[in-house]
Amino acid sequence: MDKRLLYPKRLRTLPPQFSWIDQRLVREQHLDRLSTPPLLCTCFLATVADKNGLSYYSDRSLYAQTSDVGRATG
Repeated sequence: MDKRLLYPKRLRTLPPQFSWIDQRLVREQHLDRLSTPPLLCTCFLATVADKNGLSYYSDRSLYAQTSDVGRATG
């Protein structure tokens, strides 16, 4: 599969306080405003992304991987 950056000028540069998921999500309280499905989607995409933040997952595959939120009872 050929992957390409949609907006090369927006390629993320790593800040000095690097972590796999951008710390601004916590510091600026973005995670506090998300319900479970968008939070799961954010974490899933961060997990499967390559060094440029690109993923091979299509919208359909992403939905299939994240749509069963709350079904598993553990």
